[in-house]
Order: sequence, then C-alpha cells, then structure tokens
Amino acid sequence: MAMDLERRIQEANRRIAIIRPLVLSGKITAEKYREAEIQLGVSRQTIRAWMKRFRQNPSIEALMPGHQLSTPRKPRFPEKTMEIISEQIQKRYLGRKEALPVRRLLEFIEDACEKAETPAPSLRQLYRIIKKLSKRQLAIAMKINKDPRSFEAYPHHHVVEWPGDQIQIDHTLVDAILDLSSYGLEKQRIWVTLAIDVATRMVFGYYLGIRRPNVQACGLALLLGVLPKKPWVESLGISYSEFHTQGIDDPWPMCEVPIEIANDNASEFKCPTYVSSCRQLGARVVYRPLGKAHYGGHIERLIGRFMKDVHMLPGTTFSRPQRRRKYPSGDAAFLTLEDFERWFVANLLEYHLTPHRGLNGLTPLQKYQQLMDARPARPRLIPDHIHVLSAFLPSVKRIVGRQGVSFQWRRYWNDQFRDLIGDQVVIKYHRARLDSVWVCLNGITPSFQAHLIGTKGRCQHMDALVDRLPDKAIRTETLRQEAVAKKLSLQKADMIERLQRQHRHPKEAPLLPRRKGTSFDTKPAPLVRRKG
Repeated sequence: MAMDLERRIQEANRRIAIIRPLVLSGKITAEKYREAEIQLGVSRQTIRAWMKRFRQNPSIEALMPGHQLSTPRKPRFPEKTMEIISEQIQKRYLGRKEALPVRRLLEFIEDACEKAETPAPSLRQLYRIIKKLSKRQLAIAMKINKDPRSFEAYPHHHVVEWPGDQIQIDHTLVDAILDLSSYGLEKQRIWVTLAIDVATRMVFGYYLGIRRPNVQACGLALLLGVLPKKPWVESLGISYSEFHTQGIDDPWPMCEVPIEIANDNASEFKCPTYVSSCRQLGARVVYRPLGKAHYGGHIERLIGRFMKDVHMLPGTTFSRPQRRRKYPSGDAAFLTLEDFERWFVANLLEYHLTPHRGLNGLTPLQKYQQLMDARPARPRLIPDHIHVLSAFLPSVKRIVGRQGVSFQWRRYWNDQFRDLIGDQVVIKYHRARLDSVWVCLNGITPSFQAHLIGTKGRCQHMDALVDRLPDKAIRTETLRQEAVAKKLSLQKADMIERLQRQHRHPKEAPLLPRRKGTSFDTKPAPLVRRKG
C-alpha cells in the first residue's frame, strides 16, 4: 500500500509539471495541446478536465490518480422510487430484529413500486443501497455482528491532574487454573480485584479471592492502596533491597486516600457498607453511565494487559476457547495461590517500571514522581493505620472464652483477654490474612491484635475449605457416620435399661423412665426378690 501511494504521488507530480504551465499561460494553442497529449498519453478532453480541476484546487491531490472532485452522482431512480426504497428499508429491514433476506425485501419494494406506478430497482442495485447504510444502524438492527456502542462517538480525553484524584476499580476472572488442593478445593480459576490511579496509571491496590468478588473484596483492594505497600510486598518474599541496588527507593510508592472512586454499576459497589466505608475516609463514590464502558477504559486496559501476561503461565485458559484449542489447562496447572500472588505482585512491580504509551513514554513510577514534585504543597491526607482498618475490614461479634475468641474454626489469643473473659467483643479480619485479627473494644476502632493459636501452618484464607468438609462425597460420608453414631447411642441406652431391669433392687435402684421410640430385641427377665 505504501508503494502504491508513492507511485500515485510521483504520477501526480508528473502531471502537475505539464498542467501547471498550461493553466498559467493565457492562451493555449493547438500545438501545446498536442505536446501535452503526447507527454501525458491522454486526450485533449481529459487535459481540459484536469486543468479545470487544478484551477479549483491547485494542489497535488487534484491530479492524483484515482482522485475525483466531481459532485455526487444523481440517483438513477425517480424521487418516488427512492422514497419507497427508504421507507421499506426502515420498516422491513431495519425495523425488525429477525433476519430478512434482501430478496424478500425486494419483493416488498417491487409491490409498493407497482402500486405507485414507478420503476423498481434490481437486486444488485438494492444491495448497493443497503451497503451504503450506516454501520450503527445495521448494528442496532442486528444485521451485523457488532455492538452498536462501538460506533458511538466520544471525542474527549479524560484528564486527571494529580495522583489520587480518581481511582478506577473493577473485577475479572483470572485466565488461569490454579491448584487449590491445599485449600480443600479442586483446580479452578480465581478472581482478581484491581484498582488503578488514573493520573499515573499506577496500580492502586488489588485483592485475589477464590470466591466471586463482593463488598469485602472491594474494600480490601482499596485498603491496600491507602496503606504503605512495603510490608505487604516483603511478606510475599519479594525484597526491596534488589530495587535499592538499582537506584529505586520504592517501586510502589502510591499511598494516598483517593478523592474519587469510579465504579461500574455492580451490586457490590452500590452496597451501603462499601459506600459508607469510602465516605468514612473522605472518598467520593461515582458510577459510570449505564452502557458506557469507555468511562472505565483505564482499568479495563490494565486488566487486559495483565491477562495477556497470565496467558504465558502454565494452566492458562486463554481469553477465548478458540485460542485455547486442545491445550490441557487443567492438567498443566500446578501453581498454588501463594505462587500466583507472588508472581502477580512481581509482574505488577515490573509494570510500574515499564514505559507507558498513555504517559508519553514515561513509566508509571516516573509519572508519579513527576506529578508529586510538581503538585502544590498540601497536606497528604493519609489517615492513621488504625482508622483505615476500621473503615475497610469486615467485622463480627464474638464472646471471649478462656481460650480466647473463636472465628472460622480457629482460635485467637492476646493477654488482654484475661480481663475480658465472658464479655462480647467485635473483631475485624482480613479475608486473605487470617493469622491474626483485630479486636475492637468500642465496637468500631481496633484496639489490639489477637494472634492465631493451635493451627499454625494451616492455610490462611477466608475462602478456603480447610477445617471444613472439602467436597460432597466427604459430607455425605460424614452424615452417614453421624447416623450410625446416633443408632449406637440408642443401643447403649437400651442396654443400660435392660441391665437395670435385670439387676436393680426395688428400694435401692429406681427404674429409669423408658424413652419414647425405644424398642427391645427381647423381653426383660421377671423380677426375683433376693433372700435376706
């Protein structure tokens, strides 16, 4: 295509070199016309047409091969025929969702034209008219396999001035199967909740969950964004010392309370608990218009970028079944949730150090540092660690026992429980970090931490089935054994009653009351009074 355009430009320049002197000369003789005809290889009528076109538009485009500056061609049919064609297309073709063959549409047009005594188009001419219809009209009428929204114009550029001014958040199902056998689950896909800072394109926070995202997953993703990231990243086994040797102090410095949080219209984002938690920190919650997916374009592109990297992992499901083909995703999957989270965070840090096209070639880390240096001096609204936990962590009520508090088949202890035995307290917990919980004495603000006892080394995740029944087969077997145990309990009671009836003394051992529904295999022996 590039070579074809180059040849057209060369041909246009050759024509201009001959046509321009003819246009600028006052009177053109027949001899000059003959010379131009020989040089250009066209007739005198074509030369005059080119001269007229060049006078109207004295540029290279006027004489470029294939260029036509003529007025639109007049319709071949009378005005009445065109009105009938337009009416029938709107009514019969675009006005219905069901498929209508063009041949059938032509029959309706021919019938209407016959009644109006006006010529009708041919099938080929009707195809040409339909081909000129708007792609958006055809998409709305379901005549082409495209979303009508893809033809809507939105000529604007979303600009956010400073870091933290707007955060976009959304969920997606990870395109990879993980081995969750240590959680009592089979191999399956997990969910990721991602939040992005629009001004810097830096990841604000994330949350990996086994179950479908809910209000708590959204809050925990924002919780990570508000708090410092270094303790979290190093707890995954990624050391910051490697970045220090490369001259990077912090590859994930984003630590701000967002001013505005943009969401879609999912139910978890409209939950009063989520809205009140955001408002507790002073963040405003906004929703994108219905059917306007491009209002969340930044987070959608970020998710797409990360999923492309996921497609390189063993056990990937790819984005479409057509791409997956015969790849054995389940058999190839061996990554655990911990392995995947470590890889995910490492990939996230790599993204922060990669040039971004939307940032004019800067990396998200460079953009963040640039904006923070240029931002006018203002107090950084970073609340206390305790208040952030109070806003986003879910809570439950528990009674303090002699062994502490019990939550999710686990026990937690702190020495301060010694004076609270028998009292009810509120505990706050992180779904993916159940090695400790926060105890709120006033019911709102965390007072101290209680740590896990008795089950060290177990998987710490709210969605896991550890300490629960892993699958249906085991649950069925448990219920069967429980029924057997109940029968044994009844048999024990019957045995005691039988023995008591055989050996009791009328004055020493009163007869136990017989329970309802108890049956005996044999009748009790007759009572015999002892001598003496």
